[in-house]
Amino acid sequence: MIAKNRVVSTVEYGDYQTPISFARSVCAKLKGVYSLSPTVIFEPTFGTGNFIESALAEFDSVQTVYGVEVNNSYFSTTQKRLLTQKGLNDVVLYNADIFSFDFSDMREHITKNDSVLIIGNPPWVTNSHLSSMSSYNLPMKANFKGHSGIDAITGKGNFDIAEYVILQLLSEFSGYNCTLAMLCKTIVAKNIIRDIEKYHFKMSAADMYIFDANDVFNVSCDAALFVVKLGDRGLTVCDVFDYNTNTKERQFGWVKGSFLSDTSTNDTVTSIDGVCQYEWRQGIKHDCSKVMELKHNGDNSFVNGFGDVFNLPIGQYVFPLVKSSDIKSNIITETRKYVIVTQKR
Repeated sequence: MIAKNRVVSTVEYGDYQTPISFARSVCAKLKGVYSLSPTVIFEPTFGTGNFIESALAEFDSVQTVYGVEVNNSYFSTTQKRLLTQKGLNDVVLYNADIFSFDFSDMREHITKNDSVLIIGNPPWVTNSHLSSMSSYNLPMKANFKGHSGIDAITGKGNFDIAEYVILQLLSEFSGYNCTLAMLCKTIVAKNIIRDIEKYHFKMSAADMYIFDANDVFNVSCDAALFVVKLGDRGLTVCDVFDYNTNTKERQFGWVKGSFLSDTSTNDTVTSIDGVCQYEWRQGIKHDCSKVMELKHNGDNSFVNGFGDVFNLPIGQYVFPLVKSSDIKSNIITETRKYVIVTQKR
């Protein structure tokens, strides 16, 4: 075993250690459903080592194990744990930060003939949450999703740490015979498929197995095992299965230029999909509804929440506003409210 150390003094967040029983279940599923026989195992945030131990127990084909963990305590625990199970030359653990980790040393020892399995459970937390806690367990500030202008520094700049880690790994191992299997929130998998055309790696398979996060981690969120097989196919859809039964529930992704939460509805929505006669702006942000939201008086005047009356032309600064409570109707013929929009772009 080769240990490469780095001192870390900060307790990190988004830390949900995978129970050993569930880690074994994941490895068994990968072996049974995909007939995997990996020669190389890599866990990027290995924690207490349950996934590494489970992979070693499940896959007889493993020749080399790599792992990265920033937490000193977890690193020491896993190092001692694995020393009793494997020889000294086939497990390489790094006490390092996955966000700044240099993969070149690892890739020098992996050939294109190796079957690589990247497996694990990256942090379940967003970058803005960690920033608010003054955590150092964050990637370097970068517009890695390619947002433009104000989107890059406002709400769209927020992302799940797991999404960053998964995208980093898929990019680093693009061109290798590699399968990635990660536990994550379902929104992470959805975002990766939605933005797949932005990235240089390609997928030959993508599946999501929905499980009950409350049962496994005692947290309330939509979670899944996300399995991606890298390749040259350029897949843009993801199949969704029930974790316990392996029953396929739906498929989401890109169909004929549209991103659908269920691709089976494509024929249904095609008939109504088209160019709207109105130009829509979704999600107008304002801070005072009594000032910004108006009611139409029936003539050319509007009244705000304070009772002030204005004469303003529709389409210049005042536009129809459809609120969330309005869209429950199948057909909308008029709007209850109007909104002041002062900017053109």
